[in-house]
Amino acid sequence: MKTIEFLKTLKIKDSTLFLALIFIYPIVVFLIKEIGFLQKPTAIFSIWFPAGVSLLFLLISTNRKLALKFLFIVIFFTHMILLEQPFYLAFFMALSNLCGVWLTYALLKPIKNKSIFEDISLIESFLVSLLIGATVSSLLGISILFLFGYLHIQSVLVGTITYLVGNFLGMLIVISPYFFIQAKDFKNKLKKIRKPLFWGNTILTMMFTYYLFASSYLSHVEFFILVPLLIILLRFRELGIYINGILVLFVGMFVLYIYKDLDSFEPSYTMLELQTFMFFLFTASYILVSTLNQSKALLKYQEDVVEETLITFARFIEEKDAYTAGHSRRVAQYAVEIAKRMDLPKKDLDLLYRAGLVHDIGKIITPESVLLKPGNLTSTEYALMKQHASVGSEMISRINHFKPLAKIIRHHHEKYDGSGYPDGLAREKIPLLSRVLCVADAFDAMTTTRIYKPRKNIKEAVEELESQSGLQFDPNVVEKAVGYFESIDSIQAYEQDIIKFATQEEAERFAYFFKDSLTGLFNTIYLNTILNQHSSSLRCVNIVCIRGMGEYNLNFGWTKGDELLRSFGAFLQNSYPKALLFRVYGDDFIILHEEHKDINILDFKNFTPIRENLISLDLLHLDLRDKSVYNVEDIEAYLLEKTK
Repeated sequence: MKTIEFLKTLKIKDSTLFLALIFIYPIVVFLIKEIGFLQKPTAIFSIWFPAGVSLLFLLISTNRKLALKFLFIVIFFTHMILLEQPFYLAFFMALSNLCGVWLTYALLKPIKNKSIFEDISLIESFLVSLLIGATVSSLLGISILFLFGYLHIQSVLVGTITYLVGNFLGMLIVISPYFFIQAKDFKNKLKKIRKPLFWGNTILTMMFTYYLFASSYLSHVEFFILVPLLIILLRFRELGIYINGILVLFVGMFVLYIYKDLDSFEPSYTMLELQTFMFFLFTASYILVSTLNQSKALLKYQEDVVEETLITFARFIEEKDAYTAGHSRRVAQYAVEIAKRMDLPKKDLDLLYRAGLVHDIGKIITPESVLLKPGNLTSTEYALMKQHASVGSEMISRINHFKPLAKIIRHHHEKYDGSGYPDGLAREKIPLLSRVLCVADAFDAMTTTRIYKPRKNIKEAVEELESQSGLQFDPNVVEKAVGYFESIDSIQAYEQDIIKFATQEEAERFAYFFKDSLTGLFNTIYLNTILNQHSSSLRCVNIVCIRGMGEYNLNFGWTKGDELLRSFGAFLQNSYPKALLFRVYGDDFIILHEEHKDINILDFKNFTPIRENLISLDLLHLDLRDKSVYNVEDIEAYLLEKTK
């Protein structure tokens, strides 16, 4: 398909292909004949390139039926005019050639748009298809030559094999480039063979080949050439061995047909031996290349599976807290951009990116109560959190493919002044890539909103990095990082709405921290967080204080008192479904609205304990536009002022 698309980009139509065939096919036959390869019209040349031209024509053309008819006509007239074959012989030879080529095309059709050099089963199908098609052509062609008296019985076997291998090699050599283009990384492979290293090896191989072929001291010299060719194969794969194989063939033919006449020496090999060598070279090389490529792809697949597994674990940790969504990916990208400005090699860039993706993998053992805590950690909780660096490093080091990442991950929380963890390393004792990752990690933490902390803008984060340069961060890394971060226009990070959670699941994750265990309303921690971050968007605070709870508990017991508070919480939820409801200080409740809302004591007359005068309520109102309130202590101070 890639080949067809490539031809379409060149605007090559079937009519152009037909015209090209009219010239190319006869020219190839003419060259084979006139250079002296064919001594008579019915001779068999050891490598029949016209068969490859025919097959390539069928592979590329879109109108197959018309292409077959046209191809038969071209082959027929070429045999009759250029090879000077009688009408009947030219007709049947063209038919036999066409049958073999058509059968080969039919067998190749299922794989003609696939990257055959990446799969041993596909290369096997490729070679078998060529072999079957060549076999059919040879059997039909030799039978025709024998029946019409152009071939003796004693030459039938040798003729059949020569015809078969000649057609096989002709098709393989001509259509191989068609399949090269189908490869996924064809452009990268093409770049490799453009390098001086490839052409240096190729020139040396050709010189070695020429020396051996032109020597009369060694027999079967062609097999000595396998050593440099094998080196080419291992280094440059199918494109390398194909180009060098073609050049070896032409050097061999030059020595065999031209040089021997110029220098009057007798080569130590024949064309049939060269044919045998080329057959062995291409078939064995293609099988070896596909095996190597498939093994490499399988190894890469296994590595990708392991890497994806680790990244999945890292994402699993991130998804526990919506704040961290995309954190690892952003850290990886930041680290790579900083490293580029430090002119670090590509190998280090790759290590940094992969380390960034899994740098927090150790948090898989961190309890959710610590990982999701919306506030400052206690010393014990902080000690648990710090374990993630060493635990992540240990997890990674157990996988050979990821061992180079282990040291980077272990030390990405070390500080330049030696006050970091887990090992308290300082300055250059901290691995350079860990120092880069540390800056990237800190920047993303500062520029992402946490539920207990608003995000810094890019300018503020850069100023923080500069203020900690030489203390927490490597000054050299900070210098390069600042240049990159100042070039960023905006950061696409998750914005956590602490009033309206994105999903019910997200809200439930934080219920552990924000919900009052008795009533199910929000608690003081959540109230402080909202007042600190969103007081400007809120307006109305209604405070409901229950009076008489002490006497109620004495009369009915603490259990009944808890039931009353629980029932009152449910009553508030039913009465004010759009409000934020909080229980603070045991018997006091706060109703928070974004707009002003009047609340009257009559709104609670249907609550049974109030209707039966078992308890009473005090109602207070606070307009946040008139008074600055940032935490529950400010509300408490307001209450004390009101009750004086």
